[in-house]
Amino acid sequence: RAEIQHKEVEHRSPDYEKALDLRDRVLRAPLSLDFTKEQLDAESDETHLVAKSVSGDILATACLVWTDETTAKLRQVAVEPDSRGLGLGEEIVRFAESRVALSGRSSVYCHARHTVIGFYEKLGYKIIGTSFE
Repeated sequence: RAEIQHKEVEHRSPDYEKALDLRDRVLRAPLSLDFTKEQLDAESDETHLVAKSVSGDILATACLVWTDETTAKLRQVAVEPDSRGLGLGEEIVRFAESRVALSGRSSVYCHARHTVIGFYEKLGYKIIGTSFE
C-alpha cells in the first residue's frame, strides 16, 4: 500500500512518541493504566514498528522484545480506532514477523487479550497455555 509506510522507529524519537500516544489511548487508558518511567525506559531495548500515513500520522504500531536467539515476543499492537477495518493490524503484525525473520529468529509469540484472540488466530497464531490476569 503506497500511502502507508511501515518502518522501525528509534526509542524516544518523535514517531515513537506518536506511537506511544496511540498505545496509551488504545491499550492503557481503557484499563485505567499509565506507563511508568521504568516501563518506558525498559523499552529502549525493544524494536518499535509503525505504520505511518503520508500525512505523518501513526495508524498502527507494535513492539518486539528479543527474548533469545530463536524467539521474539510481539507486544503492544495497536491500531488507530478510526483506521480499523483497513487491514492495518494484519499489516503491522506481518511487518513485525518479517523483522523477526530478518533477525534470524524462527518463532514469535504474544500474550493477547480475550477480545483479540480471533484476530491472532486468523493470522495463524495458536493458543498455548491458559488464561491469566
